[in-house]
Amino acid sequence: MLTIPREFSRPSPEEAIARPFASAMRHAAAVREESVANRLIAAAERSSDVEAWISRQIKAGCRPSEILAELEASDA
Repeated sequence: MLTIPREFSRPSPEEAIARPFASAMRHAAAVREESVANRLIAAAERSSDVEAWISRQIKAGCRPSEILAELEASDA
């Protein structure tokens, strides 16, 4: 008879509670990143100069949220 260790058969109560929370946090982060990406795309559509600047920032390794924050600061 095949015996399956407990850790493979069912999660501990702590793991069972943590899994949905971790999944929700990953989903929230993905939605946030999608929102940042959409806002960057909208900003790039303003002009070819802005689009070129965003491209240079991305190639330089800047995070999209940093680029967006800088754009919003310059608009204010």
